[in-house]
Amino acid sequence: MRIIFLIFLFFSLSAISTGQNLNPCVEGILHGHYKDALENKGDYNEYILKYQSASKQLNMYKNKIDSLIKVIHMSDFSDSEKSSFGEIMHLINNDTIDLYFRVRVLNQNAVLKLNSLISMSYLYELERNYVRLEISENIEKCKKWAVNLCRFSLNAINYYNSDNKRVPDSIFKKEIALYNFKKGDIIADIGAGSGYFEKAISKYANDLTVYVNDIDSIKQTQLEA
Repeated sequence: MRIIFLIFLFFSLSAISTGQNLNPCVEGILHGHYKDALENKGDYNEYILKYQSASKQLNMYKNKIDSLIKVIHMSDFSDSEKSSFGEIMHLINNDTIDLYFRVRVLNQNAVLKLNSLISMSYLYELERNYVRLEISENIEKCKKWAVNLCRFSLNAINYYNSDNKRVPDSIFKKEIALYNFKKGDIIADIGAGSGYFEKAISKYANDLTVYVNDIDSIKQTQLEA
């Protein structure tokens, strides 16, 4: 692992964040609509396959949950019981709420009624497998990866020189090649300005961690946005 400093001005380091609404672009990447533009990215196939696998697993769980809910609605349970049991079914693929804890606080007579129709052991096993497969985590990782591609790799750099003439992206491609960045390199761009060079790095390099700063507080805020 190498640490590379790109020094222009000194202030304080801050990682680029991804707080933008990029849903259409993200969905496009994850569904393979930008394959030709992004296949040169070393991790493209890895993330697309991971997302496809996790999405397939998630759909499988949703179908199982929907089937269980249909069984409940066709039963002779009361409306309030059907509502409570339906909520329990949706906890199977919810990483933030423990299914066992939610069941434990229910009326145990109601739980026994549910168990007579659908095995609670089966429900607990479904939840454990969902957590073990890390379905939600993998989907979120893929979405974050796609967000970064939307912000940088799919956008033109749009840098203008002092004569207000747009500098071709190909110029930055040649410059990035000169640095010979390696996978896992950590880059600190001190005096990053508007962050145009980070766009170039993200567009033409892979698997890097980039930190940026600028002495201009307005530009610093723009970089963090």
